[in-house]
Amino acid sequence: MNVIKLNEKDCFCSNTYVVVEKNNAVIIDAGVDIDKINACLTALGEVNIRAVFLTHSHFDHILNLEKYVDKYLCPVYVMEGGKDMLKSSSLNVSKYFCQQEIIYNGDANELNDNDVVTIDDLCVVAVATPGHSIDGCCYKIGEYLFTGDTIFDGAIGRLDCPTSDMSAMKNSLEKLLSLEVFEKYFAGHGRDFGFEQFINTINENLKILS
Repeated sequence: MNVIKLNEKDCFCSNTYVVVEKNNAVIIDAGVDIDKINACLTALGEVNIRAVFLTHSHFDHILNLEKYVDKYLCPVYVMEGGKDMLKSSSLNVSKYFCQQEIIYNGDANELNDNDVVTIDDLCVVAVATPGHSIDGCCYKIGEYLFTGDTIFDGAIGRLDCPTSDMSAMKNSLEKLLSLEVFEKYFAGHGRDFGFEQFINTINENLKILS
């Protein structure tokens, strides 16, 4: 399995990941310009984008979602509650941070905790981790965990957004402690990190939230 990280220097430097297994790929989050996705696919050769998975629906993770769907004709997956955020500039906070409001009115499939989406040799498991947002989640794909804005390298997601919930974040962090060990953790912003940093960050922030 190959994981390619792409990001933009603007719009909060959100990360978008192209996860490739053989001739199929899925995209995690939709912040980067589609030209970067196309360049990535050109370098990879014959690879088909089969789906877009959103770790949550804040504007910096959905900026180019409509372009991705129009180009690759692929389904979109988001956790329960995400469809409302996609359609609301106040809930996805583009109303407060962008020069234009970001709205996605296209189709999206809502996932529940522990739902599994299998695409040929790619198996994606959704782990509900609300707190930063009501639809916050992580995705387990093989030996990797994609953590979105739930947890970063040394920090957790901010808790002052319209659907943020401090108690839910505490529960989500405790839940993450019970997961299996992953080879690498890929966050919605910043660097990827290892298990030791993952555990340390969770424990430090659980103390703060308690």
